[in-house]
Amino acid sequence: MANETENGSWQLAYVFGAKEEGDEEPTTQIQAIEGESAESLAQDAEFLSDYHRTKQLIEAVQFNLQQYHAAVSESIREHATAEGLGEDRLSQSLKNIPYLVLNILGSFRAFLDHSDYALPKVFGENSSEVAEWELRQSEVYDSYFAYRFMYKFRNYCQHVGMPPIQFSFSQSEQHEGEKFEMSLMKSTLLEERSVWNQKIVADLENAPERIAFAELLELWSESFRKLSEFLLKIKSKRAHAAAHNIATVRERHNLPSGVGYLCRAWIPFAPSDSGILSVKMHWLPEELASEVLSNVAAHA
Repeated sequence: MANETENGSWQLAYVFGAKEEGDEEPTTQIQAIEGESAESLAQDAEFLSDYHRTKQLIEAVQFNLQQYHAAVSESIREHATAEGLGEDRLSQSLKNIPYLVLNILGSFRAFLDHSDYALPKVFGENSSEVAEWELRQSEVYDSYFAYRFMYKFRNYCQHVGMPPIQFSFSQSEQHEGEKFEMSLMKSTLLEERSVWNQKIVADLENAPERIAFAELLELWSESFRKLSEFLLKIKSKRAHAAAHNIATVRERHNLPSGVGYLCRAWIPFAPSDSGILSVKMHWLPEELASEVLSNVAAHA
């Protein structure tokens, strides 16, 4: 089923190499496939790509969290094995942590910005999916201080500077050895009230002077996990249907598996004035469709 424009039409096509008698190399063949809507498959490809991009952004946040935890563990190990560790050495061993926190904040913001832009584009501005997402974001923001603090902490860093995290090792009363702490000082954060909103200023005024950053980040990561799972759930039904539609095109048209490529091809009605027939091709994400369906089967 072709999607016609003024000068040509979009339609599903199968691209493969074929050798004829006497040919040393195969020539590229383009075979139009009737009975499929190129426009519908384009929407399927967009649903699938959007779902994949969302997963990548979630994985970016998770990766940055893993890097942060690895740096904290390494810093504790270095401190435990070093002799005469002073303030200069302490700063050296922990210097990467504020940079890694910035990475977490940046990837978190990219996730939110992408979702707020892509969801209306994929589902429609007034869709139930957009309404559900906005409501869930508001619920999480209103319910968890750690979430709303981290939401605005990126703005603080952007306008003021590096995360003002203080590090300390002290003797633990409960356990043998030393206790490692990362803290944010309330008074320091409130010096720049303009970067916070009224709700977070009130939160900070009611907080202790020394705010435990590791615990704050842990609480935020749990709320982020729940929020990201909710977003994937919103997108998964349509993405899985799109993956199935793309993954079964070959079966529907008796095309061999693993040979050639499927694409949406824009084919002009006539050659150009110079006699050239220019065909545009957008490949269907068959591999991505199979990957999504495999993940669904694995978690069924």
